[in-house]
Amino acid sequence: MARRILVVEDDADMRALVAATLRTAGYDPISAVSAEDGLALLENEDCHAALLDLRLPGRSGLDALGAISAKWPAFPVIVATASVEVREAQVKARGARGLLRKPFSADQLLAAVAEVLGPAGSEPSARVDA
Repeated sequence: MARRILVVEDDADMRALVAATLRTAGYDPISAVSAEDGLALLENEDCHAALLDLRLPGRSGLDALGAISAKWPAFPVIVATASVEVREAQVKARGARGLLRKPFSADQLLAAVAEVLGPAGSEPSARVDA
């Protein structure tokens, strides 16, 4: 069973590229276009990590990160942003495990995911909040 990664990204091209990269590497990506949709998926799907864009329609990614950290403190979230003002310490203080600056490469994406979960081919552990 592949590790399921939630990708919360409002840009359709970026969402598709990230999902394809993860799928090719052996992960099982599922996608959401908003913070609300992503939080609903986390409630109902067995996910092992999330890649969360900060700029989303409606509720911001930082708000979603806070909600995820409050409910599932050990759940690994990687924040993705194009903003140069956002600092790694800022998102880590809110519960993120890592920060990816857009645009990022496939290698950077996979390295960030492997850092929080281990290699794609390794045996997935139970959901963090299980």
